[in-house]
Amino acid sequence: MQDEIEDVEDNTLSDFSCLWTLGLDFNRLTHVKQSWFTGLKELSVLTLSNNRIDQIDPGCFVNMKYLFKLNLQHNQLQRIDAAWFAGRSLLMYLYLGYNKNEIEDVEENTLSEFSFLSTLGLDFNRLTHAKKNWFTGLKKLSFLSLSNNKITQVEPGCFTNLFSLVLLNLEHNQLQVVDPTWFFGQAVGPALIPDKRDILYLYLGYNNIRSIPAWAFQDMNMIELHLEKNALSCLDRELIQGNVF
Repeated sequence: MQDEIEDVEDNTLSDFSCLWTLGLDFNRLTHVKQSWFTGLKELSVLTLSNNRIDQIDPGCFVNMKYLFKLNLQHNQLQRIDAAWFAGRSLLMYLYLGYNKNEIEDVEENTLSEFSFLSTLGLDFNRLTHAKKNWFTGLKKLSFLSLSNNKITQVEPGCFTNLFSLVLLNLEHNQLQVVDPTWFFGQAVGPALIPDKRDILYLYLGYNNIRSIPAWAFQDMNMIELHLEKNALSCLDRELIQGNVF
């Protein structure tokens, strides 16, 4: 029943050894315990969104070797702990957004074991500084959303090693500039040709961006670029060189 479940007794689900999908959304759960998932060896999709979760047991998901989608959005998490995910290297979709504006940082290498991760959502938190070490090892990450945070700074080379990145959403933050080193990890300019990147969809709207270097998106093959609701007064025609929009 919606908005009623506060806990799951030990081994309640242990007989459901063939269960593939479990949804416990929109309840009053606060503490996710490893004992909830005893015996769920085939579980592939777990959704715990829209609860009041602020604590997760270390190794909570360790016995779910086929888990590829985990949704923890709309809770009250204040941090992301690598111990939650121990042994879950096959995870492909991870949603950690909308956590009551609580998550302020991601510890170095927290997500580094998720070599198959394709989608990561960290929207609606309190992130202020996007760091390269958040994304170490995420070679197959295709969709990354960092929207609706308080990001004012993006580390040079932050997205350099995300070779499969197709969509990047940085909307609704507090960015004032777009720095080409975010994408290329080195000083670039009109005379330099950086390593080719194919970020097809780039969302930078609803910031306070005042300037974008003409070579910022050089040869990215972008299909969509969103810059609405910024403080830009002029765009250089060379900005779209090598793109298809």
